[in-house]
Amino acid sequence: MNGKPLSVIISDDIRDRIKQGVLKHNDLLPSEKELCQKYGVSRVTVQKAFDILANEYLIRSVPGKGHYVNDAGIHIYQCRFREFEGFEVKMLAVDIIEPPPEVIYNLRVDPKKRVPRIIRMAYKDDRPAAYDVKYIPYTPGVPVIEAETMFSSFEELISTVVSPYEIQNRLEVSVERGSRDVCEKLMLPAGVELLKVEQLLVGSEGEELGWSVTYYNPAYFRLEAVRR
Repeated sequence: MNGKPLSVIISDDIRDRIKQGVLKHNDLLPSEKELCQKYGVSRVTVQKAFDILANEYLIRSVPGKGHYVNDAGIHIYQCRFREFEGFEVKMLAVDIIEPPPEVIYNLRVDPKKRVPRIIRMAYKDDRPAAYDVKYIPYTPGVPVIEAETMFSSFEELISTVVSPYEIQNRLEVSVERGSRDVCEKLMLPAGVELLKVEQLLVGSEGEELGWSVTYYNPAYFRLEAVRR
């Protein structure tokens, strides 16, 4: 089974049936009990599979009735986002700090506990193109090593402690006027509009695994998406 969690295997099977047209709009999915018997798993595992599909807008839950297939007219796009592909990355700092408010909120960490912080700068044509700050909950016995974090994507970094199959990346892209400090680092005028990319990595149990914010000079940012 290629090491995949059972919840992922079940969601993959249902997704394939939807794409192949076996399951159509408004079709009722098998009940949790039926899927438990078919795959020999617990209800919690089936519920996780349903959560995966619901997050992709492929199915919806109707209380008291079950789970139904959504309208195929809802266009789902899969993004190809590789943080620093084609960039030269330089490490600025790796340290352990007291969590600022936004980290406490996003990672739901104890304000009294310190968290590892990784700061990197990405360059394009010898010019600063992106300023990146990542925060991860402290894991006892797992050191944050500069050599391993220099070129790692966020998922690759977190996969040292969690299986990559259990990681879900919630990506949010917005436009924000850069602070004086960030603009200086990117060699841009203060207050210029930057592309802000936030990543929240969560595990199979919904636990927060890491949060990052990256500010891009818009001239160097590219996000590709394909319809699924």
